[in-house]
Amino acid sequence: MTAFARLAVLWLALVALVASVPRVPHTRLAVGRIDVASWPYLPGSTLPLRVTGFAGSYHAALLGPGELRPGGIYVAPPATAATSALLIAGNAVGLGATRLRIAPPPSPDRSLIFAASYDDGLVVHDSGDFSIIGLIATGGAPSDTAADPNGRVAVTDTQGTALTVVTLSPWSVARVEGVPLGDEIAVDAVTHAIFVTNRDADGKGALTRVLPDGTVARVTTGATAEGIASSSTLPTPTTAPSRSSTRARCE
Repeated sequence: MTAFARLAVLWLALVALVASVPRVPHTRLAVGRIDVASWPYLPGSTLPLRVTGFAGSYHAALLGPGELRPGGIYVAPPATAATSALLIAGNAVGLGATRLRIAPPPSPDRSLIFAASYDDGLVVHDSGDFSIIGLIATGGAPSDTAADPNGRVAVTDTQGTALTVVTLSPWSVARVEGVPLGDEIAVDAVTHAIFVTNRDADGKGALTRVLPDGTVARVTTGATAEGIASSSTLPTPTTAPSRSSTRARCE
């Protein structure tokens, strides 16, 4: 599609969006903003639209790849080459639009670092130079993340009820429900089960286990459960040699 054709489609989308909402005569539209990160998003990202600049509920429209779900939630396509998507939001008093970039998934052979960002999602860095490859928006507020030797990365949602699990090869992003208010996370290196502490579950702290097949189980633990560690992730202790084995023999 040529640049002129894209502009024409955008103009038609804006006109249709504004025409679809009731307006007060002689009211000047406020200029709104849809907040997105400056880094590219990775396939499978779930991004709730955060609109500033005007008040009230709004209608949303999408031009480009991905899916716009009810409630103003954008979901990036599961796998793609580098591309972009245009998001538009408006109501009777304001109108805003933004373009977000979508990057292809990183190579599974690449050495990566994952950082949980409370406001943005899971930030993926190159471990060699710390450069940012992209961002996985999880649709929530991550508080911790952990990697599995099998090529999975799990991310908590400290304000919601879902665990996000990213599989590096083949690339996929899945949400596991039933993990409320996740705080910290650990992966059992032997069973590959994911363990998450829950700050609150039915009024009490809890520990949730997610098996590789997605089965979820939870037990009550101390109130406001936070930190966690698994002994299977610790190095195996070595036995120090005995005195007799190291003593020099004297004739």
